Amino acid sequence: LKYIFLDTPGQIEVFNWSASGTIITDSFATSGPTVYVYVVDTPRSTNPQTFMSNMLYATSLFYKTKLPLIVVFTKTDILKHDFALEWMTNYETFEEACKANDTYMANFTQSMSLMIGEFYQHFECIGVSSVTGEGIDNFFEALQKAAVEYDNTYKVELEARKSERQKKEIERQEEQIKLFKSDMERVVIDVKSPMNTIGQTMIGDPSQASSFSTTTTTTTTTTTTTTTKENAPPPDDDDFDEDIEKMEYESFINKLRQDNNVN
Repeated sequence: LKYIFLDTPGQIEVFNWSASGTIITDSFATSGPTVYVYVVDTPRSTNPQTFMSNMLYATSLFYKTKLPLIVVFTKTDILKHDFALEWMTNYETFEEACKANDTYMANFTQSMSLMIGEFYQHFECIGVSSVTGEGIDNFFEALQKAAVEYDNTYKVELEARKSERQKKEIERQEEQIKLFKSDMERVVIDVKSPMNTIGQTMIGDPSQASSFSTTTTTTTTTTTTTTTKENAPPPDDDDFDEDIEKMEYESFINKLRQDNNVN
């Protein structure tokens, strides 16, 4: 399989500027050489306004995608596309054709030619006929040239954009790491704080159980016990268990007293 032709759905301006059109185009363009082929109905483009509309569409494709573009004039067995090539490269000739119809649209068409002529006059143009086969070989030769152009221009820009995105991502990650380290440096652990002592006790260091304040609150009484032993040796596990049992017992007695008072 050497070539894949994808016929775009609907009107070209809808496909070109829609989200789905961009996704499809980018999917192909990032996978390998991709070329836009803009097809022009030659007999219908003898009107300067119709011709300029086609050139505007072709230019918008090129501007939006930056991909190589080939303009294919069809039905050359009915009418040769020489007049279109002359209009694309010679402004005076196109101006004379517009003056044949002195209207606002004719003047507007001339102005459009001056604005975008620098773009479309450099497009690769091929005339083909599906009836006689004329220009088919030239068309595939133009595709080969466009593939080379893709490698020399679009692919280079694509790699540059990828490198730029990767660079920005690395910079973003480094910035996040710096912020994280900065936050960690601001964290100060107070080894004398009750919360730190509680944390140690929860980890499994019961020796610190008597060095912090314990507050037991019931409905009727609040008992606050503070014990500080800076020089005394730390109690063993049995003493710690006894303290816990004593606290639970006192809480149970207070609950019974409350129930009795209610009754």
